[in-house]
Amino acid sequence: MDYLQSIRVFVRIAELGSYSRAARALRISNSLATRLVMSLESHLDARLFQRSTRRLSLTEQGQAYLECVSRILADLERAERLVAAHTREPAGTLRIAAHPMFSLHGFSAALSAYAQRYPRVTLDLTLTDRPVNLIEERFDVGVLMGRQVTGDSIVKRWLMRTRMMVCAAPAYLKKHGAPAHPEDLAGHAWLHLPLERYGEQLELLGPDGPVQVNPTNVALANNSSMLRELAVLGMGIALLPCHMVDDDLREGRLVRLLADYHLPPADIHVAYPSRTHLPSKVRTFADHLVESAGAALDTRIADPDFAPVRTAA
Repeated sequence: MDYLQSIRVFVRIAELGSYSRAARALRISNSLATRLVMSLESHLDARLFQRSTRRLSLTEQGQAYLECVSRILADLERAERLVAAHTREPAGTLRIAAHPMFSLHGFSAALSAYAQRYPRVTLDLTLTDRPVNLIEERFDVGVLMGRQVTGDSIVKRWLMRTRMMVCAAPAYLKKHGAPAHPEDLAGHAWLHLPLERYGEQLELLGPDGPVQVNPTNVALANNSSMLRELAVLGMGIALLPCHMVDDDLREGRLVRLLADYHLPPADIHVAYPSRTHLPSKVRTFADHLVESAGAALDTRIADPDFAPVRTAA
């Protein structure tokens, strides 16, 4: 006797109330359906159905058995879907929220490599500096700094660490001078992210411990790339991710200030909603980024001392 098939036939008969309807639904003959149920009853030594000329009903034992095996079949179906999700080729649209820095170094190469490996996945990328609730905003995955990830039941896998630098254009420094100490920033034009991100007060870590300053904001923007553009144009001093200004520093468009002071480093994660059945497109993308973190993603993202840069005297 095929025990599992017998259980499935029994459950279908109980659901449809008829041997013939169940047989048609399962694409088997009436005689096979009858034999399987009879074998199951013989195995259990119990009658499962009460038969009459006009209707088919479950016995008390049959009702109790139905409740138990229905749960077992549901668990088996979930297990099969879980295995299929891990083995099926990834496909469909993958909605990604990512920090803008990944448009500059390395992340494009990682995206390209993933797309070549899984051509049935369409990548839908949104670049943002703001906090992101992946579940409410219906993103499949985020590649974000730690404080950007909001919401409950989120899995975060560490990718790398980056630092922030205080920078300004040579033209701005020629006109206004360079701050020698963080407290001097109060007298300079400051280009900053929205106040809810860091607050009105900025705390820098230095040789003598933390220093708190209140810079004078001349422009606020919720995008680091825009702040970088304003800094290059000489509008003021900005605090920017090291990877974002690496080329500017080496080519002289920006100058690093207060090199002995910095914010605590920021961890970058690939994050996604916790699910019992994680879609294969999410699982493979997260695995790909973790594997690529030290290769496809540019090492300059994580290393502020990757190349010599100009600093203010």
